Amino acid sequence: MLCGFVFVNLDLDANPMAEVYRGLEAEILLLAPNAPKLARSHVQDFVLAANWKNSVENYSECYHCPNRHPSLVAGALDITKYKIEIRHGYHRHVTTDVGERQGYPMHKDDAGTPQEFGSWLLWPNLVFEVYPGGNLTVLHHVADGPERTIQQTEWYFPNETPSQGEREVIDFVNVVRKEDIPICESVQRGLHSLGYQQGRFIVDNERTYVSEHAVHDFQLNVARALYESP
Repeated sequence: MLCGFVFVNLDLDANPMAEVYRGLEAEILLLAPNAPKLARSHVQDFVLAANWKNSVENYSECYHCPNRHPSLVAGALDITKYKIEIRHGYHRHVTTDVGERQGYPMHKDDAGTPQEFGSWLLWPNLVFEVYPGGNLTVLHHVADGPERTIQQTEWYFPNETPSQGEREVIDFVNVVRKEDIPICESVQRGLHSLGYQQGRFIVDNERTYVSEHAVHDFQLNVARALYESP
């Protein structure tokens, strides 16, 4: 169990979720304290002509955000405070809202901290998101072939039918999802280029949105998983 979600592992010797992702549940509940009581209110899939690892890598940095997601930066997340942290088994993205410029309605009566944003990428491909206002989203980067990914997105609200304000939140964030599709597909096409060469990672000491340390960590985890596979 994690925030009301049930996870199943066929390995009888698998470690509990609380051990694999230490501290994760407490972090999510801090921003979305009602998460275990929420209902799945909206489901939407986004199809990318790209490998699932490209989709995860795109999610693991935000230096593309100011140019590719202008509405996100202007009307949702304070990019100047954006931090990406590597934790045991997951990556954590945190920042705050943009105050009066917020581009969608926010719930102000939650017991948590409604002005904060948090997202948690669980190795290898599952994401929990809490946008300012306590809105919970689950995003799953599902491989559907070597060059096709389905981003399965689920929205959780107090009721099964979203209110008008909650619909505005869904529409606002779905714009961000759609803006990422051509980026990932462009990278996938570039990997087939005869001119492609392995590049360098950009990493800063403050681990801000321009840093690629989480991308590097993800690639290390992929390499380890491939090396350790039977």
